Amino acid sequence: MRVQTDLTQEDFKQLKKESKEVLGLDGELFPPFGATQDYVEFHIFDMSGNFKERGKSENYTLEDGKIVLNIGQDFRDLGYNRGNYRIRYFFVRPKAGSGDEIVLTKTVDGNVGIIHSGNPELTGVPMGEFHVDDEGNAFVGLEPPLEGEALSLDIKEWKYQINAISSDRKEVSLIPQIIDNVKYKENFRKLASDTNTYRSTKTAQPTNAQIQEAIQEAMMTGQDPQDILANLEGDTGGEISFTGPDSSRVEFNSRLENVDGGFTQTMRRGKLVVKDAYITDYTSQPDVNENSSFDVEQPIPELYIEIIKTPGTRVVDFQLKTKDGDIFNPNINAVQFYWEFGCGHTQEASTDSNASHEYDVDGNYTPSVYVFTPNFSEEISELRTPTGRVVGLLDSSPSELPTDGSENTQESQDTSEEPLPILESAFDGKIVGWNGNGLAPFYSAGSSRSSAGTRWWVQNGHTRALASNNQNLQDALRSLVGQEPDDDILLSRDIINDLRIGPNLDYTNFGNPTENEIQRIINVDWRSPGNPDDFQTNRNAREEQAAIPNTYEVRITGFLTIETQGDDQFDQGFNFETDPLIFPSNMAYTAISSNVSAFETPTYDGDEAILLRFEEGQNVTLTFPSVVNIGGSQSISLSRVDMDGGTTNSSARTATFTMNGDKEIEIRYGIEP
Repeated sequence: MRVQTDLTQEDFKQLKKESKEVLGLDGELFPPFGATQDYVEFHIFDMSGNFKERGKSENYTLEDGKIVLNIGQDFRDLGYNRGNYRIRYFFVRPKAGSGDEIVLTKTVDGNVGIIHSGNPELTGVPMGEFHVDDEGNAFVGLEPPLEGEALSLDIKEWKYQINAISSDRKEVSLIPQIIDNVKYKENFRKLASDTNTYRSTKTAQPTNAQIQEAIQEAMMTGQDPQDILANLEGDTGGEISFTGPDSSRVEFNSRLENVDGGFTQTMRRGKLVVKDAYITDYTSQPDVNENSSFDVEQPIPELYIEIIKTPGTRVVDFQLKTKDGDIFNPNINAVQFYWEFGCGHTQEASTDSNASHEYDVDGNYTPSVYVFTPNFSEEISELRTPTGRVVGLLDSSPSELPTDGSENTQESQDTSEEPLPILESAFDGKIVGWNGNGLAPFYSAGSSRSSAGTRWWVQNGHTRALASNNQNLQDALRSLVGQEPDDDILLSRDIINDLRIGPNLDYTNFGNPTENEIQRIINVDWRSPGNPDDFQTNRNAREEQAAIPNTYEVRITGFLTIETQGDDQFDQGFNFETDPLIFPSNMAYTAISSNVSAFETPTYDGDEAILLRFEEGQNVTLTFPSVVNIGGSQSISLSRVDMDGGTTNSSARTATFTMNGDKEIEIRYGIEP
């Protein structure tokens, strides 16, 4: 429960002032992601959240300040071609060290860890010559000496070691390796520093003798050598100073144009520290900027659990509702629901205010749900039927409807007499479609799966299939409800599968003189009341029976061949210039048609290939565009289609094959020399 305080609404507004900033543009996180050592790492989990393995992505691109991921290729790079998995991405910038860099160190005159060879950009010293024996040991020199033994080298990674981990696993203690290198030690020292120093460029630089004297003085007095050197430098360069003897304003003045760069991006929004300063007087001015949209969180309202039994089964659906009968679903990540079904089974905390559970045996149970908000928590255990009647216990035994289809009003502690309920969803009154990713959802009550052109009207939590725009049914429905094609909501298969299947919408439904078909009430089982054909109405139940098909990949590449006029003086003939076909600049995959649906959305392999995936055993025909654009209004015609393991027809611009393995297709546009 929230701790009671004396804070007013205005106090909360002051405490909750907010602002948004783009990380990486300046400050300590500058530059934006994409610097030399930045990389993308991903972790793969099964659908239960169990970790499988990790990998480093080589398939992402940076486009207009955005990171574009190729998730499918990352999976395939690690050998995941089938199945359902979860993936989590991490965008990493190393603070110190590099696990990808190796250095070779040696011992000279008793001094260990001296760098002999390594990346000069990291070490600051030249690469030394070395050779490796058959056992992988490294030695000084390009080859073994004719006499005596070669000096051995130690192989080390350019990084630091974890010495200890705190008990709460939030802190680590690091120690350097035995590597005697200035840059290695300096990078380690900077890990503990949170300051940046600006020093102006001076025209009169100190001599080497003065530098050495300053270092010795600093060691004796414990000062920073740079502070001593600053006093030796000239004063004709840039400087930072107060604008007046009584002013608190600091001004930067660079007298050496294009020499002194001044403050860097990493210093922006930092603090300017003045040593040995003291305050003589001050005035306070409160910050009156407020977040006008902030509101104090309200307590959890009075709630109850509506229980809905599926006739003939032990399956019970639970929905959290307010005392007014409205569904309680704030749809905010900060609000979590934890379900306990009374039989020992639970549903992990999530943002779902509804749940479904199938009980193993007949019995009476007391299900409940815990509601957690940022400042409140509550256990809800009151049970009600869809008609609003309060029941004490949930009887899990299979129920049946009375022969007349009406509710049995006899007082009981179970819901066996309840009629078939009405389902609702957030997509009611919308036209939805499949987004094309992964395996397609089932179309309706049959055994076939949908295509990218399939559309459903959502009604009382049910999908009513419109198929393709056959007989302009989709256009007709959009006109009736005032929606445009851009208003269609494209959903993943998993979301569509959570919606029950309702009766299809065809041309006969729209002319129903007795009932408005797009507003009628649809029960859970619309075929025959009392017949719980869950396999037909529930796509998830059907998915459990359906095997994931095996698939193969089709890789399409292409070339452009252009005839060029030879030099009039020396070459009176013609030349031919051949360049790769660039996707999607020259031709996008959307220009390729097929007699079957691809298993997943086509992707690009760089900019010189298109990747499509089809189910094993499918007979596929791909038709390519007759011309492609090569700049401006200029276009060039298709000349040839080549592939192995199938048949091609260059004049018809087609490739036909059976998916019995991965395929390679090469298309050529332009002149055949």
